[in-house]
Amino acid sequence: TRASTSGSLLGVKSLGIDYGTVRTGIAATVGFNPTPLTILTTSDTLCQDIVTLVQQEQATQIVMGLPLHGNGTVANQTIITMAF
Repeated sequence: TRASTSGSLLGVKSLGIDYGTVRTGIAATVGFNPTPLTILTTSDTLCQDIVTLVQQEQATQIVMGLPLHGNGTVANQTIITMAF
């Protein structure tokens, strides 16, 4: 249930990833109050850049944004993000 899931996230430091083909947004949160952290240029070093941020922020979880159309169906960017 949502209540049991939300309780398990309290006190957990997470990094949120908003993947894009040009830029990738990164946010940090403990619980449910995300704060923008940085915007990375999407390049061959993106995965290593994310790992470095995870280590610096001492995050224990990564949450990847999955872009869908407003009606919940798969968009082209959904496929690109899932391939990443």
